[in-house]
This record gives sequence, C-alpha cells and structure tokens, in this order.
Amino acid sequence: RMGSMSKAAEEMYITRSALSRCIKKVEEELDTPLFKRVPSGIVPTQAGEIYIRYAEKFLTEIRKMKSEIYEISKEYSGTVCVGATYSIVASVLSHALSWLQETYPNIHCVIYDYNVRILEEHLQCGKIDFLLCHYPEQQSVGLRYLPLANETLYLVMARSCYNRISEECPDVFDQIPWDELQSLPFYLTQSYYRDRQLIDLALKDMNLEPVHVQELCSYYSIFGLVENDLGVTIAPSVNCQPFLQNEKLVFIKIPWNNQAVDALYAVVQEGLPLSPSAQIVLDACTREFFSMNHE
Repeated sequence: RMGSMSKAAEEMYITRSALSRCIKKVEEELDTPLFKRVPSGIVPTQAGEIYIRYAEKFLTEIRKMKSEIYEISKEYSGTVCVGATYSIVASVLSHALSWLQETYPNIHCVIYDYNVRILEEHLQCGKIDFLLCHYPEQQSVGLRYLPLANETLYLVMARSCYNRISEECPDVFDQIPWDELQSLPFYLTQSYYRDRQLIDLALKDMNLEPVHVQELCSYYSIFGLVENDLGVTIAPSVNCQPFLQNEKLVFIKIPWNNQAVDALYAVVQEGLPLSPSAQIVLDACTREFFSMNHE
C-alpha cells in the first residue's frame, strides 16, 4: 500500500533492512516472490496480493481475539479526553457518547471543541488523547493523521423547491434534474475550504457549472438561506447531520462515482499508542460516522 519499502518500514517502526529480511524469509518459505519493482516503487505480485489478503484477515482476527481477552480480563474504565471540531461534536460524538454511556459506563469522556490548530496543540502537550476532524489541510510535525471513514455528498434544497421540481421531474430522487437546478443560486463554502474543493471536483466530474455561486463561511448560514427557498447547496453528510430533522429541507444523495471521500480523521501523537479505553471511544465514533453515511 505504501509503494515504498522505506515508507513501509517507517510505518511499522522498524528498519528497512529488517523489513527486507522478513519479506525475503516469507518468499523463501513460499518459494515465490511477493513484490516486484516498478518505476514508481514496489507493488505486490499476484502471489503478493493473495498473501496480503489473507494476512489482513489474520490481523483482523488477532485484534478481535485481543479485544475479547481484554474484555474478560479487565474492565474498561478511566477518563478519555477527546478533541473534535464543532460539527463532529454535534453530528458524531453526541450519538457515540450515548452508546458509550450504556455500554461502557465506567469510561468517562471529556470533550474539547475548538478549531483544529488549537486541538493539535492540546494533543501535543498531552491534554487530550486524540483529535477527530475532517479534511486536514495541513499536517503538523509529531502527529499522525489516520483516515477512518468515508462520506458522501448531498444536494440540499427547500421542500417548496423540491415540490416545484418534482411536478416536472417525478423521479427527482432517482435522477437529479441538474439542467433546471444550474440556473438557481448555489450557496457553497469558501473556495479554499477542503469540503468545497471536493464539491468542485464532483461538479467538474459531472460536467456541471452553476451559473450563480455565492460563497459563505458557515453551513448554518447556508442552510438558513436554502431553507427559505433562496437557492440550493451541496454539502458533505457530516455537515448535513445537524439539519436532518428540519422538515423544510430535502436531502438527495448525489450519484457521483467518486463520492466516497476520506472525511473522518483521527489525529494521535506519533509513536504513542492509545489506551484500550481511548480506542473504544475512537471505534464508537468511527462506527457512528459510518452508520450516518450508510443508512
């Protein structure tokens, strides 16, 4: 996956020579090469692909085994400090914490909700165990950024707008009438935001060019304008979550082939493993985010 022996060794916290010896030993046992060199680095051979597939299954089972043994040998408890951006607290953490309180009542979570840069400082000084964010645009030295889950993009419009369009296009949920929508005002986030870059990529891939685009800083402002039938928007599911109960809005999943994007990231200190309780909290957040996008 890394495409480089050096990068793979660094990821595993071992030397390149040690990794090479391990691979050579396995290849000798199987009597077949597992990797081959290409101009861009190294890639698995057909045998290597098979080996990796079974190895990943094996490692998954090992993790499950360790988790089950830990469950019966020691109760999860203690305080876990989690940093998260505002939208993730509202959409992901609030639901994950409800499940955690019922399932692991002895784990106490403390939440810090600031912007990413402040939370990274908290992480570096040990004030929080890990940080949850989406679309990290820059990465700080000494921190490790782990993509956890994907999400999709949604077209959002006022129900009154949807009713007008559905009269001419009854199958609006199956086939979005972009020709009619492109003439409406599109309220989107600032062009330098990471989510906006993904939205622009989706529009480009679908050969869509909205005529009127107005940039705003806050999704609360955007959804307020859309709710009053002043235009439409496209937004990632994590940003739609706080508004899903608004009956004045209609959310339509965009059928974009590349719509799955790494959206939820965990940021941890490089070389410092999470405690078992912190890992439980992180897994709960990942599971909640995944369920949001696969309902």
